[in-house]
Amino acid sequence: MRRFVFITLLCFCICAAEAKKLEAPSRTSFSNVSLGVQAGISGYGISAATPLCSFLYARLGFSYQSISFGSFNQEVSLPTSVFVPGLTPKVALKPKFKFPTGQLLFDFVPFRHGESVFFLTAGLFFGGNTLADVSGMLDQESVDKLRQHGITPDQVSVKIGDSPVTFSDDWSVAASAHVWKVRPYVGFGFGRPIPVRRVGFRFEMGAAFHGKPEIVSPNLTWSDDNEKLSNANKIISKIRVLPQIQFTLTVRLLKDN
Repeated sequence: MRRFVFITLLCFCICAAEAKKLEAPSRTSFSNVSLGVQAGISGYGISAATPLCSFLYARLGFSYQSISFGSFNQEVSLPTSVFVPGLTPKVALKPKFKFPTGQLLFDFVPFRHGESVFFLTAGLFFGGNTLADVSGMLDQESVDKLRQHGITPDQVSVKIGDSPVTFSDDWSVAASAHVWKVRPYVGFGFGRPIPVRRVGFRFEMGAAFHGKPEIVSPNLTWSDDNEKLSNANKIISKIRVLPQIQFTLTVRLLKDN
């Protein structure tokens, strides 16, 4: 946390110093272009920006985030009518956050006739609808013992949250959290979309609204008295906003007239 606060303050000081020493030229539509290398909650990516007028800029970007959280063992539920001596099968579930994100954004510079380093931004994030997933496969030794007792994959299940998920034909199991493919975004930050010097720096905070997440699995089963969301779904359905923090190194491509 201290490191994050330090980096944020450092970015603010850099942007403030640039604003104090240098005046941004008045730019017309598509008169210049910048490229950016960005890092943040959405992962690492690239972006390009161009002015639409002196106080409004268009920005296109792409970022990719992939995070694995190790694995945890979950006990497998066997049919109540079957007893397999010495067998308490468990499956190693591996949660993963994997999120490619395209960005179409518009930066509005409200102060000093477009020369301020402070900006407001709004636009759309778009990409895959899978926010996170969890998967696993039963070990071969347990599979062999279950087959010896005539047990098929659709007769055993594992709980993901409070939802029983049966196994596929290859004794694997998977579930994922789905969100909107197109997500509105709003934010603010410090730093110019196109730097006055050749190289500049931007810091941005915001939020992407991805709707109500839903746990989806091809093998998800629901009992008659559990047609509504399970407790896991009730919790995850409340997480409808994904905060964003992003640092961008920008490079101006053209010389200002």
